[in-house]
Amino acid sequence: MMDQEAVQLVLDFAREMNELQTAFYPKLRQDGANTAQVFGQYQAQADAVYARYLTRRKRNYSYGISAPPFFQGVTDSARFTVERVKNRWVVEVLIEEVTRDFRFSLVYRGGEWRIDSFKQRYHSIGREIIYGWLYGNF
Repeated sequence: MMDQEAVQLVLDFAREMNELQTAFYPKLRQDGANTAQVFGQYQAQADAVYARYLTRRKRNYSYGISAPPFFQGVTDSARFTVERVKNRWVVEVLIEEVTRDFRFSLVYRGGEWRIDSFKQRYHSIGREIIYGWLYGNF
């Protein structure tokens, strides 16, 4: 795997999740919205995205819908580093416009590269304060 391929995998996943949350958030805010139905529809579509990008292992999925979307800032304008660590690639996404960075772990499974896990950390706007990495839930 080339560095750019690893970055593109992360970008594609984040874009799809962000688009999904952006599409569903207004549906939750509509008067008379059936939230159980909206979340059910969101979950079905999120599961399809997860199946395309994530490793197949037992997970406790978090089906939150947020505005701005959860992976906000994971775009071409972010700063990326890619590092090979044992049998996996680690893609770090450093974001200046948002006070959260991400670290994605990619592994080779079933003949293709997939996202196995991610960590997130918060920081102040000027990065004077940077907190430690915490595992995130998909």
